[in-house]
This record gives sequence, structure tokens and C-alpha cells, in this order.
Amino acid sequence: MKNITFLYLFFFIFLNACPPTLAKPDGVVKKGLFPSPSKKGFYEIGEIDFEGLKSFEPDELYDIISSRPTKKNSLHKFFEYLYKNLSGNKSTRSLLPPGLLATLKKNIDAFSSEIRFFESARAETDAEIIRDFYNQRGFHQASVEYVFAPDSEKKRNKLIFRVREGPRYFLKYFTVEGLDSLPKDVLARAKKAAQIPLNVPFDEDAIVAATRKIRSVLLNSGYYYAGFATPTVYSDTAKKYDSVVAFFYPGTRAKISAIFFVDSLEGQKPVAEAMKRKQLEFKVGDWYRARAIEKTIDNLLSLGTFESVSVDTSSEAGTIKDGELPLKIFSKYRKQQDVGAGMFVNRTSYDNFVNLGFEVSYLNRNIGGIAQSTNLYARMEAQDLSRSLRFGIKPEFEFKAGLLYAQPYLWTINKSRVGLSSQIYYSVSKINSYLKIRDFAFQIVFPAKLPKWTFFKNLNVNFLIQWQSPLNLNEAIDSALSRATSDFEKTRVRENFKIYQSLENYYANESRFLPSALVFGFSLFGDTRDDIFNPTRGYYANLSFDSWLGLGAAKYSRPQIYYSYFKSLNKYTVFALKARGGYIFWDKSGDSYIPTERQFFSGGANSVRGWASRRLRYKTPAILNDTANAALFFAEDYIGSRAIVESSFEIRWRFGRPRWASDFVKNILDRGVMTAFVDLGNSFYWIAYDNDDYYNELNFEKILTGIAVSAGLGFGILTPVGPIRIDFALPVYDPTPKPGLSKFALSRARVFDYALFHFGLGYAF
Repeated sequence: MKNITFLYLFFFIFLNACPPTLAKPDGVVKKGLFPSPSKKGFYEIGEIDFEGLKSFEPDELYDIISSRPTKKNSLHKFFEYLYKNLSGNKSTRSLLPPGLLATLKKNIDAFSSEIRFFESARAETDAEIIRDFYNQRGFHQASVEYVFAPDSEKKRNKLIFRVREGPRYFLKYFTVEGLDSLPKDVLARAKKAAQIPLNVPFDEDAIVAATRKIRSVLLNSGYYYAGFATPTVYSDTAKKYDSVVAFFYPGTRAKISAIFFVDSLEGQKPVAEAMKRKQLEFKVGDWYRARAIEKTIDNLLSLGTFESVSVDTSSEAGTIKDGELPLKIFSKYRKQQDVGAGMFVNRTSYDNFVNLGFEVSYLNRNIGGIAQSTNLYARMEAQDLSRSLRFGIKPEFEFKAGLLYAQPYLWTINKSRVGLSSQIYYSVSKINSYLKIRDFAFQIVFPAKLPKWTFFKNLNVNFLIQWQSPLNLNEAIDSALSRATSDFEKTRVRENFKIYQSLENYYANESRFLPSALVFGFSLFGDTRDDIFNPTRGYYANLSFDSWLGLGAAKYSRPQIYYSYFKSLNKYTVFALKARGGYIFWDKSGDSYIPTERQFFSGGANSVRGWASRRLRYKTPAILNDTANAALFFAEDYIGSRAIVESSFEIRWRFGRPRWASDFVKNILDRGVMTAFVDLGNSFYWIAYDNDDYYNELNFEKILTGIAVSAGLGFGILTPVGPIRIDFALPVYDPTPKPGLSKFALSRARVFDYALFHFGLGYAF
């Protein structure tokens, strides 16, 4: 049996008790038009204008019409200028190289799409579109006419659309018919969906939305064949209000009678049917529910083995009886094995550094027949490129090899789907010019989807067992000591390495087979962004906690929260904000440490942009008065803090496709973005020295007044993964400046000496 679908996305008013006057668009083409130099007998549109607008902006109407003005880019104009001057002079033509004029003409012709000629039929259609636009928003008596006339001052032709809006009608009644046969519970939900604001300006979009909601109720209550007639609108021209009647045809209520699978393997290994059945959100005997079908498709696609999935009725299971729906689930497989090698650019999750590297990998998406995936990889990575490019500091390098294993579905707990993800890896990283760290770890994560109505949509529970140790601690200390110029600096250098010395001592006192860290953690995620790379609305939230489990040297607990919010202000402008906070509870008894990747760092391209990455922290008087500069260089860059507070506010503006530009320029500008931002934040409780004066003499008041502020502008070019951008930032308020400098950076002499440029991939958040 065919899948009967009713598509009523848009509709027009077609029946009126007292029909208002709907003026047919008229057009006037005046004399004296400027002929086109490009095509004899034709007239170019030099400008499009709108007159009589009171309720809408010109850009709203411009976007819905098809007529466009001629817009020549600079290169086009340059070629025309050359061709006109060279071809018009006989003596000059004789001196030109053969074929030059023909080449110029060919280049001019290549820009022919930028030239737009007036067409009366198109102008009439556009006028009708504008009238319909007004009509659908309650201006039932609006009239539109166009005038194509010469502009003697600008020496070009202008296409003008003149609008007479007339009165705006209000929606007085919205009535739904044809639902009386529904069960009480379904009828109650349908009536609730039919509630829309009354005594407001008529808006066809609101009626369409209500009609869709009612049909959605039916489709999710067993009414597979539910449809509706085009709503009827009755208009009272005296009182200027509309009454709308929507008639529905629920059809027969149907239950699912059979479920069977059809695969298009494309030469790939099949996924076991038992695994596919576990992805179903319905069973035989259930009322048909469109939402359950959609969720089932999402579940199957989330396995990662299918290119496409569809669910439809089918007679292959036998004769279809009234009230029964046999469902066929069709799956088209994707390529399951990939071998790759190449360069990559990414951002690390814990500090948002932009990194560049080279990776080789092997991926199998269905190694065991139940959609398990494995990824064997090896990569070399240079970290924090923005800092290296801006300050000439050598990037940190890491070599890492590992194996990832993921099983997208293990079991269901209270309707929440739980999967499995794990990895084992070995890495060697050079965290500064002195020290190398070796890391061997095994991590297992249980990701779970939470109900859609919750604020947090996903939960990850993870366990980490890690063997992390310095490879050349004594050599690194000796190298750092060689740069110290006094005994005082040498003392500071040794203190800087204390956190790594604790790790070395742990292994000196314990077996090398014992892990340095045994950590339990969980993360709650909520994500309603419309696009993860270029969001215009929605939020992303992350609440996480990780803590040691009583074994190893990493004796800490770390709660952390992150929230970002996005709101579209108009077609091209987005407001964005970010807030982040975290704290590390550190048990310093015995030989204990905090892994570098768990410490907090502030400043940089994706943090408080008035400071270089990792260079922003609250400095106590003891730190400010320290003269051990050689020691501070190491500590400032490579030892983090135990607390962080950050927030950012951005206005993101896309250049779009301005009306005044040619198509060539529009295509360039459409990819351009600009941001204006204010960043606030700081990191506190520095883990630099074994001395409480350096990081513990803080209270809530000092933290509140210790927030640094910066502001600036950014420019970027959009890519599929967000913009490649350059941000220009100035410190505004520095709570702990160097001696002799004002806290208010803008009041300092040579203020632009403190400005920073940051290079970034993607938006800052």
C-alpha cells in the first residue's frame, strides 16, 4: 500500500464571506530609459526600490522577489574601461597585440551573470509575490504596482515597487472541525495543540503552525492517514477581522502488524538483526507513532554503519487489512573500513588550544557484527599554534598512539540508551623546553542519552587508570638551574618542579606497576544548538566532576561547569555568551600531584583574549614582588591553577549578501564574519610554589575583585567547521598589574603596546 502523505506547507485565502478588494498588480514602463551598453534593445536594472512601506523593512521584500539590479565588480568595470578606450581608437587598435581585444571581450562576457535586464513578466510576478506576502500577514486589501523609470541624476534605470498596505485584519476565531470521532485523550491533545492567540494581527504562519501541531498529534496517536483540507478564511471587511476553519480527516486508527528489515549491504558486513531490533522504539501491536519512527531512524543511524535508513509501510508481509500497518525498515550500508593519513587541525577539549598535527589511522565501523567500531591511530601534534605564531615560543609536541573501541548500544536503563567507549593509549609529550612526560592510560566511558525534555540531554560516566611519569626530571631540573642567576632563583626553580618531583618520588616509593592515577568521573551535557560550529540559537551546557578513587598520586577532586547561550537578533546577527567555573580540591599529603591536563589555565584565543594563553592568573603580592624571573618563566607557562572563573559576551555579525554589491563581491562577503567581544575571568590558587603565600591568601572578595577584563574585535572567514579568525584584543582591567602600572590598562601610556592578536579555528566558544 502506498504511503499516503499530505503536504500542506503553505496555503492561500480562497473563500471570504465578504471578500476584500484584492488589487491586481499594475505596471508602468516609462519613456526615456537608458539602453544597455551590453545588449542592444534591452534595459538594465540599475536599482530596486520600495515605496509606501510602513510595516516591513525593504530587505524583507527584496529577499522574496527574483528581480535583481546589475552589480559589476571592480574587475568587470576595469575590463570594460579598457575595451571601450582601446577599441574606440583606430590608431591605438593598430598597435595592439593580435587577439588582445578579443581576450578582453571574452573576459567581459565571463561576467555576464552580473548584468540584469528588466523583464515585465518577472516584475509582474514579483509584484504579485509582494502582494501575497502582505495578504498572508493580514493586509488583505494591499495593492502593489511597479514602475520602471529612468533616473536622470544617476544615469541608470530604477525598478520601483509601490505598496499601498491598507488596513490589517485581526484573527477573531480559529475553529477545528472533523475531530469529534477521536478518543477523549487524543481529542484533548488535539484541542490543546489548536490553541493559538486570538485578537492579534492575522498571520498565515501561525495558522500553518497550529495545523501542523494538530496533525502531529494525530500522527503520534495511530492516525497514519491523517490529513486536512486547506483552511477556509472568512473575512469581515467592515470590522476588519478573519475567522478560520480548519477541517481534518483523521482516517482509520492503525496498529503496527509486522516489522521486517531489508538491507542494501553495498558489499559490507551486515549488522545482526537482533542489534537492529534493539534500536526500535515500537513493537508489533503498538499504535502507529510518527515520533517513534523518527527516533528509531536516529537510533539506527547512530550506530554509524548505515548511510541512510527509512521506514515505510509495505505489502511484502502479506495483505494489509484495515487498521493494520506492516512496516519495512530499509537500511543502506556505508563503507565500514577506512585507512587514512594526513594533516589535521583540532582544538583540545580541556584548554581549547588550536593544534596542528599528522595522523595515520585505521577505522572499522562493524568489526564484530553488532556495530562495534575500532580505530587504531598514531599521531604527532604541535600544540597551541596561536601562542607560537604570536610570541615566537616553540610549540609543545606530543606523540600519541592508541586504540579506540566503541559500542554504541549496550543496554537500556529506564528508557535511557547506554553505550560503551574505551581507549588505550601511549604518549610522550614535551611540555616545555625542559621536561618530557610519558603517559600510558586506559579509559572506559559509558555514554547515555537522557530524555529530550531534560535540560541535560546526555550523561557520560567514565573511569581512568593512568601511568604518568617524567622521563628526564633530573636533566630538566639541571637545564633549568643553568639559566638561574642566583641562589634565590635556583630555589624557585626547584620549587617549580615540585609537582613533578612528587610524581617521581611516588614511583621511587611504590611499585612501577601501580598507577599514578585512578579516577572516576561523570559529565552531563545539554545541547540545543542549531549548528555546533556556527550556532545562531540554543545552548550548550556541561556539568562535570572527576575525582581520585584512593589509589595513585593524583589526589584531587575537580567539579567544573560550562554554559554557553546563543540568540539570533536578526538574519545576520547573533548574541552569544559563555560562563565557566571550576575548582580543584587537592590533598597535598604525601607524594601527590595534579596532572597537567587537569589543571586550569586562563588567557588565549579561546579564553580571556587580552592575555596570551596561560599567562593570566591572579598574582598575590608575593608573586608580584618575586625577582626570580627565570623561574617565573617556567611556572607562568606550564604550571596551572586550582580555580578558574571565566565569562564572555559576543556579538557575531555575518556580512551577508548586501544589495549594493555585485554577485562576485556578495560571494566573498557572504563568508565574512565580524565579532565584538568582552571577556572576563582569571585563574586562582596558583600551583607554582610550595608556599601558601603564593596562591592561598585569597577569599571570595579578592576573587570577585580579581576578575580581569578585556575587549576587542575579530574578523574571520567561514568554513564548514566555523570561521578561521583573527581577534584583536586589549586589556581593559588588570586586577594585579606589574608594579608601577595602572589596573585600568586603557589609562596607561602607549596603550596599544598591550594589544594582542590571536589566531583561532572556529568561534571562541
